[in-house]
Amino acid sequence: MLPVPYFHLVFTLPHDLNGLIAAAPRSLYETLFAAVSATPTEFAANPRHLGGVSAFSVVLHT
Repeated sequence: MLPVPYFHLVFTLPHDLNGLIAAAPRSLYETLFAAVSATPTEFAANPRHLGGVSAFSVVLHT
């Protein structure tokens, strides 16, 4: 671990969306990953919060 502050964020989907994801997994996962990556990026860029550039990894657990 690097000697820097870090945060662990978890984004979950409601179970009710499983059928929709099964019907069009690629487009829905692309949309999900775009939203999940945009959220911490915008948060980190805001001077009110961090005012910087974030780095992160995104992992899909199924």
